[in-house]
Amino acid sequence: MGLSIWPGLYFNDISYLSIGSVVYGLAIVAAAFHSESSTKPTPYSKFGNGPKASLDSKVAMYIIYLPALASALYMREDVVNGVISRYTLVESFYFVHFAKRLLEVSYVHIYTSKTDVGTMLTISSTYFLTTTLTLLNLRRVPESVFGSGWLALGMLCTIIGELVNGYHHLLLRRLRLAGGNTAIVNKKLDDQRKYTLPSGGLFEYCIAPHYAAEQLSYIGIMLMCQNVAGIVLNLFPMVYLTLRSARTHEWYASKLSSQYERSLLQHRKRLIPGVW
Repeated sequence: MGLSIWPGLYFNDISYLSIGSVVYGLAIVAAAFHSESSTKPTPYSKFGNGPKASLDSKVAMYIIYLPALASALYMREDVVNGVISRYTLVESFYFVHFAKRLLEVSYVHIYTSKTDVGTMLTISSTYFLTTTLTLLNLRRVPESVFGSGWLALGMLCTIIGELVNGYHHLLLRRLRLAGGNTAIVNKKLDDQRKYTLPSGGLFEYCIAPHYAAEQLSYIGIMLMCQNVAGIVLNLFPMVYLTLRSARTHEWYASKLSSQYERSLLQHRKRLIPGVW
């Protein structure tokens, strides 16, 4: 029997699953903090092309997202008597999130760097395990715990987050197609490339609005889960993307050649417009 420790917040019964999930969630948050606070951030995307990077980034991204998508699909439950449970809603949001990411890999993102296999496997396993463990814990939460207010707010956050994230990914694609470079293609050519600040939308106010939007999506999932394990397991993007946005801001500062764009960068926040 679990315990309601706050209105609408539930702690599952003490078990290997619930305790292990909380421990794992805290461990990956600590690992994310250590990785992105170190001298070398996680080597993929614009920070890729390290000495061990040999895998095409598009292939790597498929492998990163496919296991989590497969987990959400495999763990789907049938709708009984037309009643959609909280579990089904959260599972569906996970499925949509990773399906969207795979569609973006196929049709939106333009990759110009390489990814190393170790990085790919680490991120892939993290998405897979957090998705799977969140759903396993959610199955053990009684329906009586869930509140409509938490559901409405969670769905709103997730839908807005996915839409804003997708829109800004499209803006990044337009920049790449227009000739602006936001990723390293080859270290030997890096100094010869012209790097351009993203523009349009919230890019006019901060460097990584797409990161903030993805965090909003995960906040929505946490609100819908309403249990401690589900919240801790989904804290990873909060820490990881926050630190990643700071590194991205530093990266632009070191790559921009235009004095005008450097002055623009000084007035742009890292993650949240007008805040940080």
